[in-house]
Amino acid sequence: MGLNHKFQTHHVVINFTLVILLAALMGTGCDSKGTKVRTSSGVFFAPVPSAPDPITGEGSVEVVIDPFTDRPVNELTILKTINPGKLDSELESEQAETAVLGKLSDDELLLFERKSSTLLELNFVTGALKLPILKIGAKTVSLSDIFRTSAAKILVSITLKDPTGGQNHWVFGFETTSRSLFVMNHDRLTGELKVTVVANKVQIGKEIRESTFNLVNAFEIPRPSAAAQGPRQHEVLLNSTRQSLSGEHLYVLRENNGLVQGEFRLFDALGVLKPALDIPFIEDAFPYLDFDSLRVVTSSFDLDVFDFPGVALPLATENSFLIFDRVTNHFIKIQVLRNQVSQEITSRRIELYTFPDEILTAIRQGSASVDTEAVSFNFHDIFPHLSQPILLAFEEVTNSLMSIDYNAPYGRRIGLYSAASNVLQRIDLHGTDEEELGGVREPVLTFANADVRENRLLFDQGSKDLLSLNYLTGFYVVVLKQRDIGQQTGSVGSSNLTFMEPIDDYTLRAFDSQANALINIRVDYAAFPVSVTGRKKF
Repeated sequence: MGLNHKFQTHHVVINFTLVILLAALMGTGCDSKGTKVRTSSGVFFAPVPSAPDPITGEGSVEVVIDPFTDRPVNELTILKTINPGKLDSELESEQAETAVLGKLSDDELLLFERKSSTLLELNFVTGALKLPILKIGAKTVSLSDIFRTSAAKILVSITLKDPTGGQNHWVFGFETTSRSLFVMNHDRLTGELKVTVVANKVQIGKEIRESTFNLVNAFEIPRPSAAAQGPRQHEVLLNSTRQSLSGEHLYVLRENNGLVQGEFRLFDALGVLKPALDIPFIEDAFPYLDFDSLRVVTSSFDLDVFDFPGVALPLATENSFLIFDRVTNHFIKIQVLRNQVSQEITSRRIELYTFPDEILTAIRQGSASVDTEAVSFNFHDIFPHLSQPILLAFEEVTNSLMSIDYNAPYGRRIGLYSAASNVLQRIDLHGTDEEELGGVREPVLTFANADVRENRLLFDQGSKDLLSLNYLTGFYVVVLKQRDIGQQTGSVGSSNLTFMEPIDDYTLRAFDSQANALINIRVDYAAFPVSVTGRKKF
């Protein structure tokens, strides 16, 4: 597809005659409750495995080849990069455990091999893999030296994109063993990877008096475009463990003369920023989102806002974001208040964003058999719709894809976009694997970072299949079975695509953290039958 790289090839064959037969049979349909309804026939387009390239022979699934070493980017190559002095035969019995920490630029991933506590840089477009050299002054050091621990452990990290639109992204995260906040980025002058510990355990305890601080997720609060003109700054909301009794803290990162620095911002009981000189009087200082204020808004002493990091509302003029409380099943809106001159955060306004029974009512449209009164909902992977002014959020307890209409009035913002039956009864023309005969596995969905033509690709960790969600219909289509991926990566029966990003409408790059491999997936598009059953159009 215009990418001059080598790949290991695997071909996937589908009997598309079934598509034609399905189209001929689709005269009537059923709603999510199984009731026959009137339909109007038509088609929608969804990704399918690409046919082999007649010139290069490239198939639909390939492990990407590193152009410099001419080796596939897989587990053995990762181990060889970490241990260049060892022979391949010595490494074949070893296993890697590689995670994607974030992006250093639009095309570069920062990987972390957990068993050896080693960082790796991977260009997911070209396939170039390298081991960065970390230094303190002129001395070469390891990641364990930087964090002063025998084995670094990183479980939480996010990407902070270059606010100027450039390619110098930061990876911000938390090292668990030393309980340190860090930033990893390329030095603007040398281009080398540098690791900056912006706050260690002692500093965190001194600033916010939380000896048990242990980051579980982080969310970057969007800044106005006008703020990008000054020195680089990021504002991050930090969510600690459930042992934290105070709230969610605001942490501000700044770059001064190439050096990254960070500090907590504390507020008074009314949520107004305290001057820096007042911070030592810690008894009168509170987090940005103190739990007592959230309790007042939700009218509930119990709270559970730990699993949902936050999502920005696209309305730039409102400068707001949402969090979710699993106890009351409420989305809560946080309106960020700023100084109009400096654009610094000075306070916040907290209010309920959803009507008390709004989510329950919407989910019952497609999940009538679920005892929704007793359910504590869990939303994740919220992303904007391709063309409509709504956010889509997968609710994993009921397997429902919900919509959040941010232009709608209070009480009418939440809707059911795709019922649970759609993901459980996904369109699958590949045939059934033997391991599937025992029943349908519970879906665990991870969505790609961006859209392809009228669809968003996603990976189901339950079935280990690559799916697509069609925006027009809300239907899910199986693009690749696990066997198609596993036969190529050598990890049959155990894939896990934790990073997925389309290069264009026909090419997807994905990192399989189970196989420790970077794979290229080529797709074409086929017409599938669609029945319009009165689904609400957004």
